[in-house]
Amino acid sequence: MKPAQLFQIKETVNSAVFSPDGKSLAFTVNRGGHQLLGIYRDENTPIQFLAASFHRDSNPRWSPDGTQIAFIRTRGGEGAAFPLLEPRHIPWEIWIADIKTGEGKKLWKAPETLRGSYSPGFF
Repeated sequence: MKPAQLFQIKETVNSAVFSPDGKSLAFTVNRGGHQLLGIYRDENTPIQFLAASFHRDSNPRWSPDGTQIAFIRTRGGEGAAFPLLEPRHIPWEIWIADIKTGEGKKLWKAPETLRGSYSPGFF
């Protein structure tokens, strides 16, 4: 099969993962101050954004039956930059979104401690 571009979207696509049946593609798109979780199905279906917000959603994982997606949610952009060497808590949560409705809900929230902070790439 010859490689082909599936879709075009503004900004950078990350974390692309096919559904268990191979018919849909979950991905995140970085929009600067926030990152959205999207689903691509085919060229005739608009991209569906799940639990859209101004947070940073990452690391999508399909449920075995392909009806839900779990993902990590962290804060979006907050304006002024933090000092690089200052230890601070980086909050994160595990969310799950329903593919049919696009609605999401928080399943778990990390402890609000330095040890409970988000570390990119831990998956």
